[in-house]
Amino acid sequence: MDPKYNNNRQLIEKLKDEDRENNSYEDSDKREHKEKMMKYLFKIAIFTAILVVVLFVLSMFSSKSRGYADIEKIMKNAAIKYYKENASDLPKINGGIVEISAQKLSNLKYMKDLDKYSKKSSCSGKVVVENNDDSYIYIPYLDCGDDYKTTELFRKITDSSNIVSTGSGLYYYGNQYIFRGDDVNNYVSINNNLWRVVKVSSNNEVMLIKEDRAKKESYTWDDRYNAQKEMNYGINDFNISRLKSSLDDILDNSIDEGLFKKSDKEHIVAHSYCIGKRGVNDSSVDNSLECNMETEKLKLGLLTASDFMLASLDGGCNNTVSVSCQNYNYLVNDEINWWLITASNSNSYSVYSVSSSGYIEEGRASSRKKIRPVIYLNSKTMYKSGDGTIDSPYLIK
Repeated sequence: MDPKYNNNRQLIEKLKDEDRENNSYEDSDKREHKEKMMKYLFKIAIFTAILVVVLFVLSMFSSKSRGYADIEKIMKNAAIKYYKENASDLPKINGGIVEISAQKLSNLKYMKDLDKYSKKSSCSGKVVVENNDDSYIYIPYLDCGDDYKTTELFRKITDSSNIVSTGSGLYYYGNQYIFRGDDVNNYVSINNNLWRVVKVSSNNEVMLIKEDRAKKESYTWDDRYNAQKEMNYGINDFNISRLKSSLDDILDNSIDEGLFKKSDKEHIVAHSYCIGKRGVNDSSVDNSLECNMETEKLKLGLLTASDFMLASLDGGCNNTVSVSCQNYNYLVNDEINWWLITASNSNSYSVYSVSSSGYIEEGRASSRKKIRPVIYLNSKTMYKSGDGTIDSPYLIK
């Protein structure tokens, strides 16, 4: 046989063997790849099944066991929708109140029964609507027994556990609750601005003063021509003062400048501010002198001299300009000089301010100081969270 033929045959057989070997490797790779894909798809299927179960559980929890704040929001939105369609039922006069039960809202198909939202508790509820200068405030009240109950801010502040008779804290004084001393937990945060609770009035309105100045600018109390001095020393009548106009401007621009949100502003109630004059040696701290004269109802005001003096626990704080009034007094702010609303009775141009040293000074109205605005929160302003400390200030709904 031709040797060349044998060599070619051997070569062909060798190539066939190599081809079979390669096919074997390829088949092995395909099997391995297929197995990996099957494992990968199996893992995806398991993960998808778990995700579906989790979403289902969360959906059930959301629909059957909503948080109390969520339920309050549902009640509020239902009431808003109801009164939008029944506007004639809204209170017409300022301060007027109407209310509607959650059961009625449910019966009229504006919301579900309360037990559909929470299986944990048996709850009842209502929504109170108040006319606040023709702006309607909707306040949901939810009562779930021991588990949860809607609470007004004033109730949280005046809880019996907060009342003291000595040292720094909250005092019951003259039918009002007054904070006194330098170590008091009376911080409130509104739109990320810190305020301090000065007092809770006899009708449960919460009086706040801004912790720092409203804006960077300084303001004159008044800079009009004063006939007594024959110079622009100002006139110490708050009702016609530049200071009153400045407060009106701050209120008008408060939303744009971040002092309040629109929803926050709805909680501010218009209030009369005491503007009676007092002398430097007057010792009264109960506003009996200042409240001999009052402003029209305003939504932004300032502290009186009595308010500042009463916050001090120092017994030496016994007259208007006593240096001792800076002691044990949370109202002291050592960074700014700021205006009080009170004027001096010694002449027609002198007014009072608090120095950065922390005591009240008498000076001419035409000088320039910072403004620390004062507001009153409606008695139906709801507590959200916090304990009044600087690290956890009270938050409102």
